[in-house]
Amino acid sequence: MPYIDLGPVVGPQGEQGATGAQGIRGEQGLPGPNQVTNSTLTPLTGVLVGNGSNVGIRDISGTPTSGSDALLTSGGAFTALVQKAAHTEIAPYESSSTASRAYGVGQRFCYGNNLYVATAEIASGGTITPGTNCVAISAAGLFNPTPLTSANDLDNLSGDGFFSWGASSKPDNIPKQNVGFVLQISASATRKWQLSMLTVSSAPEVWARIKETNWSAWVQL
Repeated sequence: MPYIDLGPVVGPQGEQGATGAQGIRGEQGLPGPNQVTNSTLTPLTGVLVGNGSNVGIRDISGTPTSGSDALLTSGGAFTALVQKAAHTEIAPYESSSTASRAYGVGQRFCYGNNLYVATAEIASGGTITPGTNCVAISAAGLFNPTPLTSANDLDNLSGDGFFSWGASSKPDNIPKQNVGFVLQISASATRKWQLSMLTVSSAPEVWARIKETNWSAWVQL
């Protein structure tokens, strides 16, 4: 009988073998392009920017900050980070009298060493003018009331915050001739609110009034 070559014959698939052992870990790769040091020249997009000798923090608008307080040097790193975190969390930070964004009445921002509230509309690119379109807010004043005497008048309080008076010397235009304090809040250059809390016969009383052009009468709440 003649020989016939049928080619290779493949049998059925066998069972899968066991998984091999874990291979040896490879060597550490080279540092990436955004490894940041004080000699970094390439910016870390949106976060840090280097100039070859220092590394600065980019602010929220994407503009590189300037000045020694913004540099990540050995002596200024912690201070710079805390300052930027505070400005970001509390209110936008304005580095000059030219507003970087628009502010409506009642909106807050940091400028210089103070926290301000807008008392009039401030356009983006407009001029920040304390006392005209904004007033400084003292956070400490909310916890340490400014004492008033008979020489003061609630109609003419300067700035927002808490003000208090004692039994021996009271300011003018208080709701009643009792010991108490008042919280003043400005919504605009002319509109203000006052909320007063008094001690009357060992019990609290709360009074309020508003100023548009002139102060309204006190109303007990």
